[in-house]
Amino acid sequence: MALAGRFSRLARRGVSAWPTLGQLWTFLGIFLPALAALLVPMPSVDLTYHLRAGAAILAGAGIPDVDTWTFTVAGTPWLDQQWGAQVVLAAVFQVTGWTGLAILRAALVAFTFALLLGAVRSAWSIASVRAGGSAVASSARSATLVVLAFFAVAAPALALRPQLFAIVLFAVTLRILVERSRHPRRLWLIPAMAALWANLHGSFPLVVVLVGLAWLDEVALMRVPTPAGHPRLPLPRRLLGSTGVALIAAFSALATLLNPFGIDAWRYIESLARDPAITSEISEWRPPAPLDPAGFVFYLSLLVVVGVLVFRFRSDQGRPPARFFAPIVTVVVFGILGIATGRGLAWWAIAAPVAMVQLQPGLRLADLQRVRGLPPLRARTAREASASEGRRSPLNAIVIGVLAAAAIALLPLWRPVGPAGVPVAVVSYAPQGIAQKLAGLVDRRVLPRGAQVWAPQIWGSFLEWAAPEVRVGIDSRIELFPPPVLADADEIAGAAPGWLSTLEVRHVLALVVAAGPEGARQVTELQAGSGWTKVYEDEDGSIWLRPS
Repeated sequence: MALAGRFSRLARRGVSAWPTLGQLWTFLGIFLPALAALLVPMPSVDLTYHLRAGAAILAGAGIPDVDTWTFTVAGTPWLDQQWGAQVVLAAVFQVTGWTGLAILRAALVAFTFALLLGAVRSAWSIASVRAGGSAVASSARSATLVVLAFFAVAAPALALRPQLFAIVLFAVTLRILVERSRHPRRLWLIPAMAALWANLHGSFPLVVVLVGLAWLDEVALMRVPTPAGHPRLPLPRRLLGSTGVALIAAFSALATLLNPFGIDAWRYIESLARDPAITSEISEWRPPAPLDPAGFVFYLSLLVVVGVLVFRFRSDQGRPPARFFAPIVTVVVFGILGIATGRGLAWWAIAAPVAMVQLQPGLRLADLQRVRGLPPLRARTAREASASEGRRSPLNAIVIGVLAAAAIALLPLWRPVGPAGVPVAVVSYAPQGIAQKLAGLVDRRVLPRGAQVWAPQIWGSFLEWAAPEVRVGIDSRIELFPPPVLADADEIAGAAPGWLSTLEVRHVLALVVAAGPEGARQVTELQAGSGWTKVYEDEDGSIWLRPS
């Protein structure tokens, strides 16, 4: 009898060790984005030039202030505002290689969506309290599904580059602001993060935008009646809340000046936003196209959020309560930012789900049924949701284990290494064979050290890193290149009339041509008695040497 009781206690203890369904949903909301980050190659278009710059800073050369990598704009002043992220990337790479960079990217993505998941759940809970507890109950499943839906919107912007660090800081700031009533002291972390942000990526003005939206929310809440059963704060306490957030915004703006460039960092951001060459030459700076996959997903999410907003107005006869003012402004501000530029998709994907759930008290089931004429249904209470997601099962542990094993299998550690030392399928826009051949041509003195090489712009960053003995014509730092250089780049890429003469004028010694349709016209003219000699070819493209 005692033995049977012991086995019964052990069995109960074993069952209690399995993850709950709610824990599984939370795990999926955090781990699936990280798994996708391991599955998709890291674009080298920006990453590799950041690795080179960071390595130079770590070696004691200081923050670069002029260009020394290209032959078209050599000596041009370069305000390297993203130097802090470059140091982090280079340090991780020097210690752990490409596997470390892949893990870093997955960790940053996981941290971002863990923060977003927490912000969504907190916003849902706070919105329900403000609505008097009449809103549909939140759950781990519903919050995870919202987060994963917006991960699909953000995915194109989650490459490993300085912006990814900024996305994490954006999510941290948003989480602190959402939970400011519960943890007011955390607000003082925001100025410190603003100073860090100003040394990592040029999106740092967004910290002031986020705190400004929180201040609007505080001002609007002064007009909101206190829900039944909750003590009403006296007017001085409510004024202190809005004043405190305003002070945080002011301190955050001042903190962004704590960088090596001071106010010039703000001027740099302004010049980027106003530079027509950047907005026209770089695809991610252009407005997202509705027929592109990324643009389609964004506009679909925008329609969903606007639909929630429209229903909010219908539920309140066109006059939503003051507590919805800040979420509405958030949708408008970040929706316009997403429409204006592809770079805005990341910020929209983090801010929009929080704003949407803050509007969710308008989605009470009774109101929804009244508008749509649905039969009466009963919303699941918080207690029922908690009981459903509290069930434990070994299947939950199996799912977690399988996904963790898949993540380990995707690490670059297990992949063969290419000619330039990069594991296969870990980095995109990385012609490893071409880079190795260029370095070999310099080693054998076929090309002199510092030889001027023209290559496609999307490969410029990788070639600068993998074959630093040569100098390319153009790379990813589009803001450095004046219109004549960009015009020459378009002329050469399109094999326009006179493009071979442009190569002569630019004193180009080696030409890199991409394989496929984009390089077909160039190859045709090079083969038609131009005098250029092909010295290398692989699946990525070919290398041609100038006539002696």
